[in-house]
Amino acid sequence: MSETVDVDTIRATVCREFANMVIAGANQVRVRIVHPHGTPTEAWFYRHLDHAWQRGELTVAEATQVRAIQQEMEEVLSRGRGDLWQARQHGAADHTDYDINLNTGKLSELNNERLPAYLAGLLFLDANDADHNRRQSLRHGRIV
Repeated sequence: MSETVDVDTIRATVCREFANMVIAGANQVRVRIVHPHGTPTEAWFYRHLDHAWQRGELTVAEATQVRAIQQEMEEVLSRGRGDLWQARQHGAADHTDYDINLNTGKLSELNNERLPAYLAGLLFLDANDADHNRRQSLRHGRIV
C-alpha cells in the first residue's frame, strides 16, 4: 500500500527547522538523509555554528516522510541557487547531505513567525510562481 504525504506539510517542517536554526545564528543549514542499506531511514537537521556542524533536535524517522524530504531537497538542489541562497549535495555510502548556504543578513529582519514562510518562498518557488515574479518585476521596472 502506498502512503501519500502532504508536500506542503513536508516543506513547512523543513522551513520551520531551518528558520529555528537561522534565528539561532546559523547561516548554513543541512538536511542529512540517512540510508545505511540504500533505503532512506531517517532525516536529520544540522546547523553550522562556531565553525562546526551541530545536529538539531528534530529527527524524522517515518519512511514516507523521509522520502518526501529527500525529494523536496532534490528539487531545491535542481534549482541550485537563488539570490539569497545556494545549495549543494555531498555524502558518503550511508548518507546524503543537502547543504543550504543562506544570506542571513537579508533575513535578519524576519521573526520566527514570518521566516519559515519566507524560506518556503525562497527554496520551493515553483515555475508558475517564478514566472509571476518575473512579470511583476518587469511591470515595476526591475529586471530579474
